[in-house]
Order: sequence, then C-alpha cells, then structure tokens
Amino acid sequence: KLLSMGLSPNPTGVGKLMEAAAKAGSLERAEHWFQFLNDDLLRETQQVGDVKFNILINAAAKGGRKADAFRWFDRMVAAGLMPDHFSYLSLIEACSEVGDSAKAEELLAQMLRSRVQPELSSYNSVLDACGKEGRAERAEEMLYGMKAFQLAPDTVQNDVQIMRRFAQTDGHNRAQS
Repeated sequence: KLLSMGLSPNPTGVGKLMEAAAKAGSLERAEHWFQFLNDDLLRETQQVGDVKFNILINAAAKGGRKADAFRWFDRMVAAGLMPDHFSYLSLIEACSEVGDSAKAEELLAQMLRSRVQPELSSYNSVLDACGKEGRAERAEEMLYGMKAFQLAPDTVQNDVQIMRRFAQTDGHNRAQS
C-alpha cells in the first residue's frame, strides 16, 4: 500500500515490515522487503545491518526451512557481518526442529570458536534436538557441560525433557533416578 501511494519507507520501517512478515510466517514477504531495502534504500544509506539478516534467518528457521536459514546466514557472513548469538540460535533452532542434533552441536562449537558466548537458550535448543533423536545420554552430558560456562540450566524444563527422552529410549529406569 505504501508504494502504491507513492510513499517509500525508511530502513527502520522496512525492518518493521520484515519483522511483521516473519512473525506471520512469510519468509517470502520478509525477503521481498529485504530486497526492497537493498535495491531502493541502500543507495542513500549505509549497508543492511545484521538485524535484517537475523530476521530472515529466524523467519526461515521458524518456518521449518533449515536450508533457507543457512543460506541467509551464509549471505550475512559474505556481506562481512559478524553473526551474533541470535544468528546462531536461529540456526540451532532450525536444526532442533528437524532433529539434527549433530549440526546443532556443531553450531554451538562454531559459536565458541567465533567467540560468541552461548546462552541458556542455545543449550536448550541443542538439548531439544538431542531429545528428538533419542540421544538422552548426550543431553545429560550437555547439561554437565553447561556448568563450564557458568550457565545454570533451566532445571525444570531440561529435567522434564531428559526424563521424557529417557522414557522413550532404553533409559527409563535411569530417568527415575
């Protein structure tokens, strides 16, 4: 509507339109506004910030589109922007959605190598991915590893997740202990 009325949003406004599209589950619409930002507004302003890329990475992840999330992450890096916790968390969540715990763990390690401090949410998403694959023992190891980063696990959420996963695998008796 804005464009049809001859109005052109500024980069902040475009960011809000991207966020709204992402929340509505429309990666395509968010990508449209990102492209508009690149094509029409960047001539007058600096560069697209990491926040705009993070919106696209997160929209793809939440939409179960892991490959698209990684594509936008790669474009972000290629643009010379440094991924932050939110960038990695979105990718880890995309992996968790499809139960790809190996890739989720790899991303956690990549965060550390890149000197991006993992937060509790990063670990929770990796734990969830491990749980979806029935890797309860690995999830338990991860809980102990969190202490090395002085992160107090969300004990209620994580304990319930691990107990569920143990109950689904051969560790039922262990879950009760």
